[in-house]
Amino acid sequence: MDKQDLVVIGGGTSGFIVAIGALKLGLKVILIDKNSRLGGTALHVGCIPSKTMLHVAQIAHYFRHAQDFGLDAKLMPVNLAQVNAHISQVVTGIERQDALEAQQTFQRLGGEILLGQPKFIDNHSLLLNNEKIVAKKFALATGSRTLCPDIPGLAQVEYVTNETVFKQQKLPASIIILGGRPAAIEFAQIYARLGAKVTVVVAGDSILPQEDAELASKIGEALVQEGVEFYFNTQVEAAYWQQDKKFLECLHASGEKFVLNSAEIFVSLGRKANFEGLGLENAGVEYSEEGILVSKKLRTTNKKIYALGDVISSPYKLTHAAEYQANIVLSNAVFRFPAHAKYHGFPYVIFTNPEYAQVGLTEQQAIEQGLSNIEIARFDFKDLDSAAIQGVNSGLIKIVTQRGKIIGASIVGPQASNLIAEWGLAINLGAYITDVAATIHAYPTLAQINRRVASKQTAKNLFNTSNNWLLRYWQLIFA
Repeated sequence: MDKQDLVVIGGGTSGFIVAIGALKLGLKVILIDKNSRLGGTALHVGCIPSKTMLHVAQIAHYFRHAQDFGLDAKLMPVNLAQVNAHISQVVTGIERQDALEAQQTFQRLGGEILLGQPKFIDNHSLLLNNEKIVAKKFALATGSRTLCPDIPGLAQVEYVTNETVFKQQKLPASIIILGGRPAAIEFAQIYARLGAKVTVVVAGDSILPQEDAELASKIGEALVQEGVEFYFNTQVEAAYWQQDKKFLECLHASGEKFVLNSAEIFVSLGRKANFEGLGLENAGVEYSEEGILVSKKLRTTNKKIYALGDVISSPYKLTHAAEYQANIVLSNAVFRFPAHAKYHGFPYVIFTNPEYAQVGLTEQQAIEQGLSNIEIARFDFKDLDSAAIQGVNSGLIKIVTQRGKIIGASIVGPQASNLIAEWGLAINLGAYITDVAATIHAYPTLAQINRRVASKQTAKNLFNTSNNWLLRYWQLIFA
């Protein structure tokens, strides 16, 4: 086989972006994936199916609370087989539209797609299906998979993960969810709203420990109100079957031992980078448990090899992070125009109800970094007319500023995923809170909360004690 300009390993979103971008510049490109269905985790077992399931659960929640809005409605027991059939249709539709279109574009531009498990044999070539492939540059975008805990007996009693949950045909009467990370909390609310009894077991003392603690607690409170039961500071020591139920032997941090049981167990304890079998040692590529080590240019310890997405050691293992990183790789590996990955204005969302969205620094992070002249602006959703229209009586927005400059925003409330975009733009533009206060927002919309929190903080700073004395001084002069 002729020497290639670029070989991309991984047929997910970021892999296709890098490969197609290189092809459009006339480079010789091969894309390799070990799976026959391209599209990656997000399409098949990640964002697309899970957020579709969240939407279905939200509809079920509306039915149960229709009387709150003066409507009569009755929800029949949920048929999970039908729900997952609907999810499959959504995934197939997007796959046909996006993934297959990408494949056709790739082939039209002269690229080649190969299936199988590649393995590096040195720093510039690999072996695939007993054939040697040599390239000037490589891009690794092999993604991640569910992290499976080493708990005695757990494999024998069987459990579900995000990779198998969408194949379930029957809603379990009860389910124990292991984990307190975003995906675990999202699925806890999904199962509760679909009608299962949900128990969440968390090793730490809170859910969502990396998020703003005050806002994360509001999500916990919302789930408790929906019937979710939490066990904190708890380790699972063993699992076993008994009388058609699954049991977990648990140990609390206090030393207390107890047993929990349910019809099903869901494991959501994080992700593990997919780099086994690639022969990274042969190529001189270093890695850790968190993933492949890369520079700010997303270059590995082998100058010919770049890596991006969930497979790298990064705080943002998200689809939109991978898309952003794909452009960084293209800039450095193809255009040879230096570009560094920067995440200071990078938004992310937890799609519970209420939603949680974050960009920049949280209040705790600003304090931990020892930043000076920090102010926190706050506004409650319950004081917003649009929230009252929608029956929303809780939620909060917090803005972190330094000398008036916006450096962080955290939101828990309806449509937080959309509202956060304005604050990401503000951070990237170096805007001040007065800039948002001066921006007109339509009424009545939830977006008004962005201006209301900014206006409230601006007014607070304008009418402080020193400015009051200045105002009185000018009044005396003109009097």
